[in-house]
Amino acid sequence: MNAKCNFIKSILCFLALLHAAQPQKKTNPTRLTGLGKNLSTIPVALLDQCFPYEESKTFGIEFRLPRTGGRCDDGLIICYTGSLATRTLDNVHSMNGLSVNSKLFNVDNAVNNSLAKYCTEAMNVSWHGIKVHTEKSSGKSIIKLSTSLLEDKEQSFEIPDAQRQFIIHFGNKNEFSAYLTVEGKRIDLDVEKAKQYMKLAPKGAHLKDFVGFWTLGLDMLPWMDHEVELYVNRTCSCTMEAWTTSISL
Repeated sequence: MNAKCNFIKSILCFLALLHAAQPQKKTNPTRLTGLGKNLSTIPVALLDQCFPYEESKTFGIEFRLPRTGGRCDDGLIICYTGSLATRTLDNVHSMNGLSVNSKLFNVDNAVNNSLAKYCTEAMNVSWHGIKVHTEKSSGKSIIKLSTSLLEDKEQSFEIPDAQRQFIIHFGNKNEFSAYLTVEGKRIDLDVEKAKQYMKLAPKGAHLKDFVGFWTLGLDMLPWMDHEVELYVNRTCSCTMEAWTTSISL
């Protein structure tokens, strides 16, 4: 499986190298939940995840509640331009005759997903989205993560052991799958879906048939651009903060 994973990731790094002639911008931590701030453009150096181990970095988003407690029952929503979304080919999504707009890789919002509807209405275009919210379960507060790529009934993932903070990592030098860390401990979701896709991808499997949390690594990061556009919304009752991160591995 590692060989197949590395093969697919090599394709992504090769596409990034084709675009590397353009100036790369330094990625710094950015607060996404500042006052009066909804739309953010974050520079992302995709090649950082293709470098040797000593220099490799992983891009992600950190979510955290205040140390004194807090809640976000209404949810913190982040809409973004999905790299896997089906779109008409243009100069942005093709280079030197190569295209990243293939039916094998296209993943669109789930048809009956309420988060997908919100992001589409907010941006007047079919953006993808993630949502983080808190809720009570068995007398304690838990944190859940949702994605617009799955139907509402199966889109929420409880984040194990997350009391007030966690980070979504959008891949690293060894893989393109998204994963979480809670207090430095790695947590993988949708492991079986990811394994099945790695096994069947060389045979022409469609990514949309294996979509889940793990695909956020492919969908959130830009394939050809050096920037990620994010639209962030949280209500006044939500005390959760969100930051982009660029962590050395």
